Amino acid sequence: MSLKNKAITLLFCIFGAYAIVEYTVQRFVLMPAFVQLQQAEATNNTERALQALEREVAILIPSATDWATWDDTYRFMVDQNVEYVESNLNLQALESLNVNLIAFYTPEGMRLWGIGYDYENKKEMVLNELAEDHLDLANPLLDSSEKLGSVAGLYHTPAGIILIASRPVLTSKGDGPSRGRVVIGRLLDMATIERLGSQARVSLRAEFLSPVKNQPVLQSKDSGTIRYTPINLSKSDTITRGSTEVLDVTGIPILRVHVDTPRVIVAQGRTTLRYASLSLAVAGTIVLLVLLLFLRRTVFDPITLLTRHAITVGTDDDLSTRLQMKRRDEIGTLAKEFDIMVERLAETRLRLLDQSYKSGIAEMASGALHNIGNAITPIGVKLINLRRVLKQAPVLELAMAGAELADPATPADRKADLAQFSELAGNELAAMVTSAADELETIRSQVDVVQMILADQQRFSRAERVMESLELSRLIGETVRLLPEELHKSVRIEIDDGLTEIGRVRVARIALQQILTNLFINGAESISASARQKQDGWIRVYPVVVDMDPQGLVHICFEDNGIGISSEQLPHLFERGFSTKNRGSGIGLHWCANTLAAMGGRIYAGSAGTGQGACMHLLLPLAEYVQSNLEKAA
Repeated sequence: MSLKNKAITLLFCIFGAYAIVEYTVQRFVLMPAFVQLQQAEATNNTERALQALEREVAILIPSATDWATWDDTYRFMVDQNVEYVESNLNLQALESLNVNLIAFYTPEGMRLWGIGYDYENKKEMVLNELAEDHLDLANPLLDSSEKLGSVAGLYHTPAGIILIASRPVLTSKGDGPSRGRVVIGRLLDMATIERLGSQARVSLRAEFLSPVKNQPVLQSKDSGTIRYTPINLSKSDTITRGSTEVLDVTGIPILRVHVDTPRVIVAQGRTTLRYASLSLAVAGTIVLLVLLLFLRRTVFDPITLLTRHAITVGTDDDLSTRLQMKRRDEIGTLAKEFDIMVERLAETRLRLLDQSYKSGIAEMASGALHNIGNAITPIGVKLINLRRVLKQAPVLELAMAGAELADPATPADRKADLAQFSELAGNELAAMVTSAADELETIRSQVDVVQMILADQQRFSRAERVMESLELSRLIGETVRLLPEELHKSVRIEIDDGLTEIGRVRVARIALQQILTNLFINGAESISASARQKQDGWIRVYPVVVDMDPQGLVHICFEDNGIGISSEQLPHLFERGFSTKNRGSGIGLHWCANTLAAMGGRIYAGSAGTGQGACMHLLLPLAEYVQSNLEKAA
């Protein structure tokens, strides 16, 4: 199956799978989420209605607190003085507080004073135990478990449900001990319920329940001042109803609350999902068609062309053909890189052939070096033998014989013997000279062989160095670690941190490392020659921050506080054979300069004079600049 057919099949499978997933998500995730939102809204509406009821109860607590924490009330609970009753306890006080009930109870439950009044019917209310002289100590309004706490909630009476609050009687400063309780209540009627529904902005209905004696306390939620059973949700086609039963202060349900919430969220959710499915189907069809056309023009056809071209190159083994696809996207880049790769492959093939040739020449040169060694060995042996033979020559004896022959006092017979000896010694010496001349001729011939071998080696062993993109700071660090230990003991080498910010340089690693080693050793020898103490000598390596060199070179300085360089020596410093050292060969810096030039860099020196130290300036090519030039050339 072709890539085109695979892509089309994959797209149809993806869109089909997406349609199935989209339906599944709508059916089992989104629609249930809308239902949950609807239920959450119904629950929130019911809770808002309960919170409105709670706020209505909570309003009574500050009024009860004002009456309970009052020194006059505190004294009244002890002496029941008439002035307090006449001044404060009347219908006008109830009306000003907007309450229907106020009562005072001792800690023992005895009612000292109290009244319940229905303003709508203009008569006192029937309150049963709240109107009796004594209230059971088990009644929650007396709060036997927490003498200083507030009690608030709903309370059932024959006159109806009362919103009630109870506070302990304390001094105006809130000090105790408590001398009883003050109970304040307000009648809960349908008008109040309608008002609470309007405040909560919900459709609120309530049913008054008749309390059942000895009914077990139901499990409930505490919303602060009131308690209620868990909210029960029921639904129809148009509404979701939240229902709960509000408990009185004794834990018995006395009020059933219903809050109806229209099912708008579910209806809107269904409509939204229906339109979403339709729009997704239409959009998916359009996207699929557009995507297929787009892939055909931008991917399938160009890849087909690229594939055919690659097959042609591989089949015909023709590295001269180019695709030359004029595109600016990734496929265009791939085609361009493929052309570049083919071009580089062709160049590499040529270089490989050339390198193979040079490798053979290098191998021949290696053999030549072996031959040089073989040629030099007999030269050394012959020179040793020639020296031994020349040492055996009777030169001293001939000199002595000549001296005696010249002496007039020498007898005639003695002179005859000396003349015969001189003749024989001369013949022997002549034979030695002849033999030595033959040996020297042989040595000269072998030297000629060596020179021929060296000439061939020099001609055929000039292989091109391998250039690499290197981090200069790391290479300098490696070079410093490889320096002799004695150099580290006598010289302090300081590497500037700014070297790490320099870009990568394009050089021959081994050659540059040899150059750096040469500079460090020269600096150390210059310091040693200056007769400085060991701890005073230093070599500093740092970059020179200047504008970008137009040739793409980075500038590095190797500065020392050694003996320095005189102005007369500076112009000749990099000439072959010139050296500032007594035993210098004059080759090191000359080789460094030539090697750097071959790598596209250069070197020059600076010094303030003898005794003032010196600075070697290295200019090395940046890798990105070299690469940019290569790309432009390509």
